Amino acid sequence: MLRLSRKSSWWAALGVILAIPEALAHSQGLTAGPPSGAPEAGVRMVAEGSITLDGRLDEPGWAHAPAIDLIQQDPHPGAPTPFRTEIRLLADGKHLYLGVTCVDPDPGRLSLHSLARDSDQTHDDHLTIVLDPFDSQRLGYVFQVNAGGDRTDGLISPASSLPNYDWDGIWNAKVRRTADGWVAEIEIDTQSLQFPHGVDRWRMNVQRYVPREQLSLQWAGITLDANIFDLSRMGTLTGVATLQQGHGLDVQPYVLLRQDSLRGNTAAQVGGDLQYNVTPSLAAILTVNPDFAEAEADTRQVNLTPYSLFYPEKRRFFSEGSNLFAFGAGLADNDTFLPFYSRRVGLVNGQPVRVDGGIKLLGTAGPWSIGMLNVETGRSSVSGPTNLFAGRLMYDVNQHLRLGTLLTRGDPTGQSRNQFAGVDAIWHTASFRGDKNLTLSGWAARSSDPLPGDHSGWGLHAEYPNDLWSGFASFNVFGDALDPALGFLPRPGTRQYDVYLDYRPRPTSPALNWVRQFFYQLEVLQVDDLHGVTQTRRIFTAPFNVDAQSGEHYEFDWIPEYEALTAPFEIAPGVTLPVG
Repeated sequence: MLRLSRKSSWWAALGVILAIPEALAHSQGLTAGPPSGAPEAGVRMVAEGSITLDGRLDEPGWAHAPAIDLIQQDPHPGAPTPFRTEIRLLADGKHLYLGVTCVDPDPGRLSLHSLARDSDQTHDDHLTIVLDPFDSQRLGYVFQVNAGGDRTDGLISPASSLPNYDWDGIWNAKVRRTADGWVAEIEIDTQSLQFPHGVDRWRMNVQRYVPREQLSLQWAGITLDANIFDLSRMGTLTGVATLQQGHGLDVQPYVLLRQDSLRGNTAAQVGGDLQYNVTPSLAAILTVNPDFAEAEADTRQVNLTPYSLFYPEKRRFFSEGSNLFAFGAGLADNDTFLPFYSRRVGLVNGQPVRVDGGIKLLGTAGPWSIGMLNVETGRSSVSGPTNLFAGRLMYDVNQHLRLGTLLTRGDPTGQSRNQFAGVDAIWHTASFRGDKNLTLSGWAARSSDPLPGDHSGWGLHAEYPNDLWSGFASFNVFGDALDPALGFLPRPGTRQYDVYLDYRPRPTSPALNWVRQFFYQLEVLQVDDLHGVTQTRRIFTAPFNVDAQSGEHYEFDWIPEYEALTAPFEIAPGVTLPVG
């Protein structure tokens, strides 16, 4: 069994940062190429500083910029629409610019619900830009802006069908309302992206959503089975070879002063972050005495179960590159199991613990993707200083198959020398039976600690996310002694089954012309202990579930649930539910 001291693990982390780029420098990139019929667009270079971000698109560069048009994707793929959308593309070496003109025949009916940063734009008129600079078809960036100028961004990984919106990139957008719609001028700073130097081809897709019409327009993937976050259905962006990441060094120091007027005490704290691009596609990030005061507060949750609640990571140092640590497929969508959960770092028994410093390595090299984290935490109420390590390595066998491994070492409580190792495989295609989506995945893992019992776990997942028929099936087994000390596993010692089926016809009968789409849904979730005794069963059915053409939604659900308590549960102070 491999055991690393705290000092040696720091040297190992630094050694990896220096050795991996050299070892993989001659790896050949995975160039799967765009799918047949994928659109292509070029970027026009302009002088730095020649674009003023004001939402007007009146600089000379915009008049000569290459333009692309979005095409209706839903509900009638390829059909003409009055919501014409034109996108022009520019770059100045340090920024990628998109000038988007969104025509609206009735701009007074634009839908806006929030102007706050990182708010949910699902029901707003908005644009979504997806970039895959490495043409990996696995990892990508998401940028969204609504008609009011609110910005949201995130990271895409193969482990989840939805982006992780807790990441914050360096970019800006200005939106201007016009008499015939709205205009967005978007500036993406290349310092917030990782991309291969000198490569003249990225993958990109753009979507516009009009909520009052439930209308989606896209640049690529013009089929009802397409999803804007599916990186295998992207267009090609050329002319990006001259984009740079600056000098590859970004330093963000801080000085924090605290004064207690009652006691007359004054304290100072100095720290900061340093990011260095070891290569254009591999970044090392160092933090010393990080201050997380600016991190977004958690959303309040009420827990009426005996199991732990999941809270997303909000701290920038830990959220940066979080898609590189995603494990398996489907596990993160319902918070079943995360073998690496960065919220464990800096928190012991619900109390914050000082993070003295940390170092991360994030990026890609050819078909390899790398994510490594080494952190030193201070003393807590139950232990002294603790070293924590997580490493993730993935290899793209081809355009469909990705293999990976995840290792963690350390226990935030300092009570054990916990180690965890897992492997996973994900296979995805967007051309099953012609143009259908299909994902298959599996994982296996084991933890090491002195507790008796089964320290292993494994699972299988299949997903068929398409328009007419959609569904998934997953089966996961978690040993009673499986203990990822740096992970999130609320229910060890269980077998978990989850099957979902959704039939979604779009009627063509004149009598049903008010209906956009029916949804007939069935999901069965069951959790058994390792002896086959059922602890939880939930059956979700939607015998009547309708989206109307006018935007209304009508739904009738029947959801019987069963829960068996294996131990007394105090649901509130002084209120304990008995076993049964």
